[in-house]
Amino acid sequence: MDMTSGKKRDFGTEEKDALERCVLCGKLTGVSRDTPIGEREYYVEAAGQLCAECFAKIYIPSHNDDILNP
Repeated sequence: MDMTSGKKRDFGTEEKDALERCVLCGKLTGVSRDTPIGEREYYVEAAGQLCAECFAKIYIPSHNDDILNP
């Protein structure tokens, strides 16, 4: 039982609880909550931790296939 909330906790959730979730999609990111934000990949200040997929969707520009290459 979690003493702070009074709710029962599932066994085996400690590892999941120690990892950050993506603030957009909710997937586990593989980043420990103990990792300083300056050392994290895909962390966005004032927003939070993103997974690699959400970070790519937002910050990596997509290219138009109709553009002609010289």
